[in-house]
Amino acid sequence: RGLSTLNPRSLNLDGASNLLELECHGGSYSEINLMNLISLKKIDLSNTMSLNTAIDVSNLKNLTELNLSLTNVNQVTFPVDGGILSTLKLGP
Repeated sequence: RGLSTLNPRSLNLDGASNLLELECHGGSYSEINLMNLISLKKIDLSNTMSLNTAIDVSNLKNLTELNLSLTNVNQVTFPVDGGILSTLKLGP
């Protein structure tokens, strides 16, 4: 049973600095805090239409994949140096 079946409204993984991949599909999240997940390489929040906020991945220097397809994310803040992102999926 995944988290999305519990219908959480927010997701704060502040202490999970060693997490490498985050996949949360189809949840009812309206906010998510990714700032301190410095080891993340992959984020997939696809099919989370309730997510209608800005996403800040500016601290995630190891991020290579970001999937925000089928979400209502209205802004993404990337690392100033561009990072090493190789795959980006956005929009409905």
